[in-house]
Amino acid sequence: IDYNNTNEDKAYTTLSWSCERPFGLENKPADPKNAPDPAFPVFKGWSSHTIIDDLSDLWNFETDVVPEGMYNFTLYGIWMDN
Repeated sequence: IDYNNTNEDKAYTTLSWSCERPFGLENKPADPKNAPDPAFPVFKGWSSHTIIDDLSDLWNFETDVVPEGMYNFTLYGIWMDN
């Protein structure tokens, strides 16, 4: 699995699986090295949403779980200006 797939507009990791019950992500992806936009230079964390309302929307690797079933799951890198 490529945990550091970055391009000009986003940083993400994609996981595919089939499971009978929810599970957590054991390995936190490494922080991306470059911001996609110079106006937002500070990496804040990973989210399963491309837009977040506040930092509580970031993925918590200790408590958040991926739903059961067959999915393509994507985490997006989130950058802010401070």
